[in-house]
Amino acid sequence: MNNPLSFVQMIRNPQKFINQLANNTQGMNEMQKNALSMLQKGDYAGCKELAQNYCKSNGMDAEEVVGNLRQNLSKFM
Repeated sequence: MNNPLSFVQMIRNPQKFINQLANNTQGMNEMQKNALSMLQKGDYAGCKELAQNYCKSNGMDAEEVVGNLRQNLSKFM
């Protein structure tokens, strides 16, 4: 997805966004498929833990990543 505004419009309806992701799993790695499965089941705690572990294993601070994401998304809302 090249247009950030399109992304923001998609995530305004989270269920629709998840359904669209579920219909397009080609090219996803196993971790992405696992995260999508957890979202579909409503396992938000599991998603949060997966994201925190991913950040930790890649030398990132999860709270800082979330803060940056919120700051960048707020520009479009």
